[in-house]
Amino acid sequence: MSNEDPRQFNIAQLAKDLDDVLRFFASSDDKGRVENMTEIIRQGAYVGYVLFVQPTTWSFEWEEAGHSELVVFPALVQLSDEHGRPRARPLRSTSKQRVPRGR
Repeated sequence: MSNEDPRQFNIAQLAKDLDDVLRFFASSDDKGRVENMTEIIRQGAYVGYVLFVQPTTWSFEWEEAGHSELVVFPALVQLSDEHGRPRARPLRSTSKQRVPRGR
């Protein structure tokens, strides 16, 4: 999604609106909060576009690597091609994003 994409305005506005509500629950030293929230919304918009623009079958891969990590965004795996035929090997469109679990 380019910076000129009109969806960028909607994403930025949604992040601002969410921050207006959620900032009261966040630690005051969290300077990257809005940027992180914007990126999560942007990734969600991308996944929505990929899922609904073509007749393919998709799977979300949530499995954790271990007890020390938490999956915050699943891998998106394509199971069938653009004609609805099963793929010989699933195609990973996005990779899992993980964060360390807090102790």
